[in-house]
Amino acid sequence: MRRQWANKNVNLTLLSGCLERFFKKKGFETGVEEPHTGRRRISVTSPDSAVLGEKIYVEIVGNLGSLSIELEIGSGSRWTLMSSLLALFGGGGIVLRKLKAQEALAKLEKEFWAYVEELVAGSSETS
Repeated sequence: MRRQWANKNVNLTLLSGCLERFFKKKGFETGVEEPHTGRRRISVTSPDSAVLGEKIYVEIVGNLGSLSIELEIGSGSRWTLMSSLLALFGGGGIVLRKLKAQEALAKLEKEFWAYVEELVAGSSETS
């Protein structure tokens, strides 16, 4: 999911630091790449990949007073098809764990966007 804001001049270094802290407080490990000026990519991993098992990326792009943030969470579409087969062959425990992980990711995404909106609204503090 991507969100954009116009007329926001935000310090990307400070913003990416705030977003990293958000994930670290939740027990995730992060890494930041700066492929070129005006763009940062944060990779987020769970220390226990069996819990979530999805890759999470946050891409922040800021230029000329505009800001764009994209949250990319690995797709579980293949899992939906396989979950029926696993349940059929006695893999119900695995299906349950995966469903709980998807629920946790949905909650994380909701909390992330609420946090981002709060940060961007107070962008004078991150400028």
